[in-house]
Amino acid sequence: MFCEDHDIGYDTTIKKAEGGGFNIKVGTQTYRTLKLLFQAGIIRGRGTVVWRAINIGDLGHKEDESKWVTIKDVWADTSPPYTEDHYLKYAEKAGIDDIPEIMCVDEVKFGGRVDTTDAHFRDTLSSGPENRIHRRQVTKSFGIKITEFRNKKELLQVLIQLIQIHERLVTAGLLHRDISVQNLMMWYGPNGPPTDRQERVRRGFLIDFDYAAFIKDLAKETSSIAHRTGTTPFMAVAIMTTDVTPNASHDLESFFWVLFFIAMEYDGPESIRQKDHKGNPWDIYQTVIGE
Repeated sequence: MFCEDHDIGYDTTIKKAEGGGFNIKVGTQTYRTLKLLFQAGIIRGRGTVVWRAINIGDLGHKEDESKWVTIKDVWADTSPPYTEDHYLKYAEKAGIDDIPEIMCVDEVKFGGRVDTTDAHFRDTLSSGPENRIHRRQVTKSFGIKITEFRNKKELLQVLIQLIQIHERLVTAGLLHRDISVQNLMMWYGPNGPPTDRQERVRRGFLIDFDYAAFIKDLAKETSSIAHRTGTTPFMAVAIMTTDVTPNASHDLESFFWVLFFIAMEYDGPESIRQKDHKGNPWDIYQTVIGE
């Protein structure tokens, strides 16, 4: 009644659509969300939300997977020298496949002003937390969770392919730095699944380059590039316990922890979870030693 919707926390650039989903404008295009894929569950951080979506002009083809896109909404730290889309475009120019293809990147604006944490805190605090900018990006491709593997052979084949993608990135001078079960995916390729079910072979697909860095920049000990990045419990032991400069071996160790996590957390293919002594799905994040 006494203030605008944005002033009390509503994101007015996202509109609820008739029939379900939301209409989200990114750049000059409007997209309809089809499925919520990920939502960060912590208060402090990037506040990442990811949707599977389709261009509003393609709503008549919602079942056509080749029309699907991924929208990532994130509050990105402004201190790193480059953004995720910069690293993805660099990797694409280096000829690296099986990573997201950028279609559009946009900074969210309200009243003509870019939405940042500084804009929210400027009038209330003399010094707020690190400045973050509200950004959205649309990628042409989408992935399937690695935990939805159909059998052990597929799981191991996809992991090998993901390590090969990582190797090509390192050769091109880029380190991912956030190898985790959420960021190791599978996909059918840029054209979606083939019509012949016998040929539906899925391969590795590496996502989320928010914490990526150029290896040459890491060697410079640049203060704007955080050296301790990653997702617990997949971070290399040395990264968590020392001030070592990140290198390719630390990412490789994270691949091992992902495989270990899947072996411990899941009872079989298609995301079948292990159960604890109480009969509930076991969650490694909630495990208390000795319980």
